[in-house]
Amino acid sequence: MILRRQLGADPETVSAERRSVCNIRIRDSNRGKDKAERDKKEATEWHRSRVLGLAEIAGQYRKKGSSVYDRGQSQARK
Repeated sequence: MILRRQLGADPETVSAERRSVCNIRIRDSNRGKDKAERDKKEATEWHRSRVLGLAEIAGQYRKKGSSVYDRGQSQARK
């Protein structure tokens, strides 16, 4: 799955014993008009992602609203 959107919150970096993990939340908004009512509607989905390897760099240089490009496998959880 490939996402190219904005961060919805500041990244959270967690350091474990030997490696760091950066958790990010990506906001995916779609805007459009409802044909029947002619109202503008916006649908927002939230995606959580983890950055491995370069977690410290991602946490330092990315802030809420920054554009990100996320590519990887998708796994749905409830």
